[in-house]
Amino acid sequence: MPPIVRVLLGIVIIAVAGLYPLWAVFRLNRQLSRPSGPGIFSLIWWLMFTLSFPFALALLGAYVVAPPLGKSPVFWASVVGFGIIALIGGVGYVVSTLIRSRRK
Repeated sequence: MPPIVRVLLGIVIIAVAGLYPLWAVFRLNRQLSRPSGPGIFSLIWWLMFTLSFPFALALLGAYVVAPPLGKSPVFWASVVGFGIIALIGGVGYVVSTLIRSRRK
């Protein structure tokens, strides 16, 4: 991959990581303003995902821009750790939402 394409791809990934929390807060505001807002467990899982996903994505974008970062095991531990937390939060949110929708 040419360096300019790699840098532009990394910048796009970092920009998405920066814009995602804004979209998440907008969506959460709409959900909380409804009378049948999310349950407490859905909210916890959603926040867990929302707080960890942008960090994992931003670190991945930084690696795409500067590949020498990949030589650090601490860097990869951070990326994988945030990714696992985001995955657990996302799956927990989906399961919690499905359980809540079946109760209605």
